[in-house]
Amino acid sequence: IQNDWGYVRWADKLGHFAVNDFWTRLYRSSMRWSGLSERDAALWGAGLAFVNSTYYEILDGFGPRWGFSPGDLAFNVAGIAFAAAKPYVPALQPFSVKLSYVDSGWANKNLIDDYQGQPYWLVANLDRLAPEVGFPEWLGVTVGYGARGLDDLNFLTESHVYVGLDIGPEIIPFEGRFWDVLRNGRSIARLPAPAVRITPDARVFVLAWSPQ
Repeated sequence: IQNDWGYVRWADKLGHFAVNDFWTRLYRSSMRWSGLSERDAALWGAGLAFVNSTYYEILDGFGPRWGFSPGDLAFNVAGIAFAAAKPYVPALQPFSVKLSYVDSGWANKNLIDDYQGQPYWLVANLDRLAPEVGFPEWLGVTVGYGARGLDDLNFLTESHVYVGLDIGPEIIPFEGRFWDVLRNGRSIARLPAPAVRITPDARVFVLAWSPQ
């Protein structure tokens, strides 16, 4: 057992949350596409995501360089719970979690482990937050977090925080179960959009994508 709370300045934990939110939604919409009821699809979606993620956490526990991480499991469960509860809790429905990625050049790191190139974004859909205003249904505001800056021990040293705009999957103009599955696949990826970096110093980006 290895409780790695501070690993890569929390980017890893946010990744566990975001990925399990995504898998829960994808499993649920796939179950709906196959003909299950909303309730059964929601239960299967959460259950399959939990089994899938817990398998890998247990596998880590037997790895010679790793360990079973209670923190990883906690953020897995939090991401699953967020996605499972969202259709039934109105206060959660305007919010979603996304990620983006650009290869950072971190030596010997693949897409999954390259945390320098993986910012995570909490998005609030403006139309759902304030439907009386008349915002486009695909427009959102977002807060992003990424980590950069390798030291001599190969640890990340800088936290990058952003605020900006977001373009949501609602921009896809079609309806039906098949398109719902595509929306869930598209909804995890944030398209490049304007943002302001707050830390480690202020900077404006016309198109913010990876930590910069």
